Amino acid sequence: MDPQLALYVTRADYDRRLRQAAQAREVRRLAREQRATRRRRTASERQEQTAYLVVLGNWRIA
Repeated sequence: MDPQLALYVTRADYDRRLRQAAQAREVRRLAREQRATRRRRTASERQEQTAYLVVLGNWRIA
């Protein structure tokens, strides 16, 4: 194989792998953000539900 062609093929393969790795990192980052958002929302809903039950309990006691 021509050395220049071999260099070109190697560089193209390297660039392709770099792009794939960057894309995989981006996908993981987005998934992590989604999970964090879901956890925050769930925690917030749980807090609201607890506050509601406390208020309801205080009303029934009074």
